[in-house]
Amino acid sequence: PAFEAGGSPLPIGRRLNLLRSSSIPVKNFSAHINFRVDSGEPSDPPNAEAGARIFQPSPTHNDREVNALKILLSNDDGIKAKGIWALASVLSKDHEIVIAAPSAQQSGMSHALSIHQQIEFKAVSVERIIELAQAHDLKLKNSVEAWEIGGTPTDCVKIYLEAMNNSSKPDVVISGINHGANLATDVTYSGTVGAALEGHLHEISSLAVSLDIDSTISFETAALATAQFLNEAWRREGNFFYNVNFPKAFRDGSAEFIWTRLGKRDYINAFKLMNEEDKTYYRIGGQVYDIDRSEGTDIYAVECGYVSVTPLHADMTNYKKLV
Repeated sequence: PAFEAGGSPLPIGRRLNLLRSSSIPVKNFSAHINFRVDSGEPSDPPNAEAGARIFQPSPTHNDREVNALKILLSNDDGIKAKGIWALASVLSKDHEIVIAAPSAQQSGMSHALSIHQQIEFKAVSVERIIELAQAHDLKLKNSVEAWEIGGTPTDCVKIYLEAMNNSSKPDVVISGINHGANLATDVTYSGTVGAALEGHLHEISSLAVSLDIDSTISFETAALATAQFLNEAWRREGNFFYNVNFPKAFRDGSAEFIWTRLGKRDYINAFKLMNEEDKTYYRIGGQVYDIDRSEGTDIYAVECGYVSVTPLHADMTNYKKLV
């Protein structure tokens, strides 16, 4: 939780003082029964207790209709994971859904491609699709196309977009819902974010969606909130690439989406030396050590019970060095 030095909880006005010195506009998404978008770019000092202003589209901005979208779903937890089927269950009601997911667990694969390797794939039968959804007590609202691919999350998205797809280009790529957070520096390792990045590189609006591993929020609830968020983002935001993280529990019992920046995260004792019979090896693990979890970061937001939305982009150029 967020506390002042003396131990008192931070006032809500200050919790929403995000990115004061950034060029990225400050916005507050609120997903209740009626989804609303607030925004503003406050000029007051970082600790001022000011609320966000109601979002007003610019004069040159036109809301897009949220008709039936073609949505490509992928993940790094594998095609059997509950998170991807929760999304398919919710989104298939109003949208055309295609799944291209790894055949096995691919966490930590970042934006890796399977170079110099055979990448096996197979179409998933209708019966198998129903079985995979029912394994998680989920029901699809309409038919879904699904591909099981023996590669990384990036392989899955790239192969579908460049080789398998014989019809219209997807409108949106959603990677997730990941079982575990992808916050701060961890986005550089995340296969969930890697799959969404591949969609972004194809100039497709993309979301990476993750749910805290100890969350009391169900995958179904996170999927419903994601669908609401997608509708609002599609209408108002144009092309986007967002990293979305759900907290352990909602602050006031409902999802409130707020803009954040990436924090900084490391791990203590990340490598554990193992000795087993005739081999010695390391296992990656460790205890989370947050270097920057200050106000405005994605870590701070989820600790306060908000859904963190971090705008990302692929351009790694250090423009300060070019001045």
